[in-house]
Amino acid sequence: MHLAPYELEAILRHELAHVRRHDYLVNLLQSLIETVFFYHPAAWWISVVIRREREFACDDFVIQSGKDKFIYARALTNLEQIRLASANETNRLALAAGSVGLRGRVERIIKSENKTRRSRFPALISGLSLLAVAAILINAPTSFFQTARLADEKIRAKKIAVGFVAIPPVIRPGNPLDESALTGRILIENLKAHHVPAIGFVLGSAISDGEKFYPARADIVRLWRDAGLEIGIGNFNHVWFYHTPYEEYVAGVEKNERIVKQILAEKNLPLRYFSYPFLNTGKTAEDKAKFENWLTDRNLKSVSYTVDNEEWMYSYAYDAAHKSGDVERVKEIRAEFLDYMAKTLDHYEAYSQEMFGRDINQTMVLTTSRLVADSSNELFGMIEKRGYQFVSIDEAQADEAYQTPDTFADKSGVSWFSRWTITRDGKLRDQPQVG
Repeated sequence: MHLAPYELEAILRHELAHVRRHDYLVNLLQSLIETVFFYHPAAWWISVVIRREREFACDDFVIQSGKDKFIYARALTNLEQIRLASANETNRLALAAGSVGLRGRVERIIKSENKTRRSRFPALISGLSLLAVAAILINAPTSFFQTARLADEKIRAKKIAVGFVAIPPVIRPGNPLDESALTGRILIENLKAHHVPAIGFVLGSAISDGEKFYPARADIVRLWRDAGLEIGIGNFNHVWFYHTPYEEYVAGVEKNERIVKQILAEKNLPLRYFSYPFLNTGKTAEDKAKFENWLTDRNLKSVSYTVDNEEWMYSYAYDAAHKSGDVERVKEIRAEFLDYMAKTLDHYEAYSQEMFGRDINQTMVLTTSRLVADSSNELFGMIEKRGYQFVSIDEAQADEAYQTPDTFADKSGVSWFSRWTITRDGKLRDQPQVG
């Protein structure tokens, strides 16, 4: 892989911004302070913040100089891929643009109306700040910073797991293979940044004809696997159980299982979870029970999603806006989507209180769309601000609420809160409307 000329130009502008700001002088002073206060916990935290803010300032410079924010964001992501693929440590350290990683940078570039960070003497001001920090570190007790860190990492009462259908990201018009791979990389980076132990469910027909792999598509699944994220399966084709004969449906799942197990076997990893396409569990409760028993016999468990949503509708509009080059509409759709997801969480939290009198562990379903990837930093941040801790599917579904009876059978696919309510002959709540 290589950078296109216009991407290389954007990266060079970033590096020139470091030179213009005299950041090399600040870096020398910062390295000295890190050495002197090597064992002080606050020294490293402050150092990370300074380096991150330095990269943000140079990112702002690139955008304010006229480079398209989407081109620059993709240039950074492609550079990171090159860095990870390189075995040469010297190359890894060569460019400051890749030295801090993509933690929030790509999403920040795309989402924000950045203001240029202006200062006539950035190196001098930063240097004096570092000296002031050093003086504080000399006199402040370590316990002060430990207390501050614990306050910042307060224990959250609510828990949520996230499942993605399907991986690899779906190719739509205006979202070709290279865009699909980039979408996967951006999403994975933000999952790691927010410590989300997500699970992705593979659509077999997207990576194989049933016998041979499509190498580039299968490699996106491997990228997910190698990031330490769990992999599960859906059906080989994204079909409705309601409209598919039982034996044909089982054969499709078995075919997908065989394909995905080959990828997992490369790292000696198990296959543990199944996700119903469209959240549809068949024509009858008997068919569902029969299929669940089939899954159990194969050491597989199905996922019960409590937080369903219509994200796919926003994703189609988002891809269309990208294809037409309508940047303003892209921003509007992303803002509308995030507002909708906040209302969706309100909706299902109300269900939780109404049915169980508490906040049960939630399970949210999303797709690996370009919209979700581009919005993931904001989305995960919003979920965290609501008091949630991200947990695995294992931990989420260990909540006794998931033992609630479910006899729902219909051609639709709905949240498990809706299923539990219908089983109890309860009244369904009005769902948030797509904007």
